Amino acid sequence: MRVLLDRHSLWGTEEFACSPKILDSEIIDKGDIHYREYRTNELRKFMTLAGFQVDFCGYVGSGSPSHEPAYKRLAKRLLRLAGLANSRLLANTNYIIATKR
Repeated sequence: MRVLLDRHSLWGTEEFACSPKILDSEIIDKGDIHYREYRTNELRKFMTLAGFQVDFCGYVGSGSPSHEPAYKRLAKRLLRLAGLANSRLLANTNYIIATKR
């Protein structure tokens, strides 16, 4: 619910988000580090700090594989037609379009 409402998640601070995850071209693998889903406003901030101008943020819902039951495929189709499949509530990922400054 917190991620859907773009509020702080239960763990992972902004300080953690800004700390390096790669060192000497290698991914840092520490047992005490937990990666998390970042909120849209955090992603905007990080993109800006990295020298990008954020032009647009959006969300993407997924399609229906043919092996899913017909009722699930129908429900997803109706959500897409209603414009809800790409809403924050029902989408399964987000994206950012940005340009380098």
